[in-house]
Parts: sequence; structure tokens; C-alpha cells
Amino acid sequence: MAAAQERQILVFGATGPAGLAFLEEAVTIPHLQLLVYARTPSKLPNSLLTHPQIEVLPGTGSLTDAASIRSAVAHLRPTDVIVSFLGPPASQILAWMNPFGKEGKEPIFANAYRLIVDAMKSTGVRRIFALGTISIADEKDNNMLSALAMVWIVRLLFNRGWRNMVEVGRFFDTVPVEDIDWTVYRVGLLLNGETQAATDGYLGDGKTTSSIRRSELAKWLVTQITSDESKWIGQKPVVSTSAKVTRR
Repeated sequence: MAAAQERQILVFGATGPAGLAFLEEAVTIPHLQLLVYARTPSKLPNSLLTHPQIEVLPGTGSLTDAASIRSAVAHLRPTDVIVSFLGPPASQILAWMNPFGKEGKEPIFANAYRLIVDAMKSTGVRRIFALGTISIADEKDNNMLSALAMVWIVRLLFNRGWRNMVEVGRFFDTVPVEDIDWTVYRVGLLLNGETQAATDGYLGDGKTTSSIRRSELAKWLVTQITSDESKWIGQKPVVSTSAKVTRR
């Protein structure tokens, strides 16, 4: 059997909890090389910072620095992949909740994706997995009480975060799949804990739930990348702990 071809993955938001879980999972696959775009790479634990499969890219790590983002994407080949965990940082939740503050006032993540996608188009890189939340509605969703309650709580108490994530979905709706193979993977409550079974689908389909463990999300993403799965191109699936697990 031929050895698996080396593939590079450019990771945005790698220093957050979900990003770290992804790096930990991805380095278990020998042919994956991880390129980290980060403003403060010192947030990576030393075991990852010095890992031979992980390279921290030079540059500002800023989400508004078009030249730095373009330089990061230029490291990739057309067959490589971008994975993003961009979202409101947990350490700044109170700042984002302040209606008089500046944090989160602008659609910073949608604006960052605009720069990333522009760089992808200019370099020929096609595949991107972008973090979304169940605040992003999809026509294939059905009513799901727990998800609806969660979204309304976030919308009322954390409106800027809600708005920023909704704008991510709206932005990708404008990106033709003829240009970019995008997937916005939507999550509900992100948890720690023992890895169980993840599933994908849509709200209210009987399979998905309103939460997922970060380790489950990491496994789902690595599986999508290594299997070259095309099922969710141009789609916004919910990725969650399987309802079969929660019914046990």
C-alpha cells in the first residue's frame, strides 16, 4: 500500500480550547503537517510548540492584516486545507457583553474570512472548514427546543457574539462553491470530557444534539480531512455528540 501523501493544514484560532484539541488529534496522523497562524503562539503548550509536525508561521497573526494572512495561505498547495476556529475568545466574554465597549462591534470574523478567501483564490487553495454556531440558521434545520433556547439566551446576553457568528454564515452564503470548497461546521455548547461519538446533520433531525465535546469535534474534522469527504462542501452541517449517546 502506498504511503499517504503529506498534507498541510493551516489553522486559524489554534490557541483556543477547540483549536488545541484539534492540534492534539491531528498530530496523531503522521502525514499531517500543521501550520499555525497565531497572534500569541506562546499560548500553545510546549508539547505542541516544539512538535515536529507543527510550525508556527511568521507574521503578525492579526485577523486584519491582509498581507500576513496572504503570506500564511501562500505556504499551502492547492490540495492542502484550512481549518478555522475563529470565534469570540472566552477570556474576553465580559468585554464582548459590554454594549458600550468596542470588542465585537464590527463583524471581525466575517471580515477575516473575506481576507482568507481572497488569499485562497489568489493561490489556488480550495478547501476550508470554518467554525460556526447553531446561531447560524439553515433552511434544512427543524425546530429543536434545546437549541432554540440556547440561541435566544446567547442573542439576548451576548448579542455581539451572536451577531458576529451569524455574519460568518452570511458571508459564506455569498462564496460560490465553484471558487472555494467551503464548509461551515456549526456547533452548540462546546464541552470538555471523554470522547464519545460525534455525528453531523441538521437541527431537529433526530441525530444531532445541542452540544459536543471538543475532542469529538477534533476527531470529526480530522476524519473529514483525511478521507477527502466532499459531502458537506457548500453546506453548514451541525456537528454534535450523537443523540444515540445521550439517550443511553
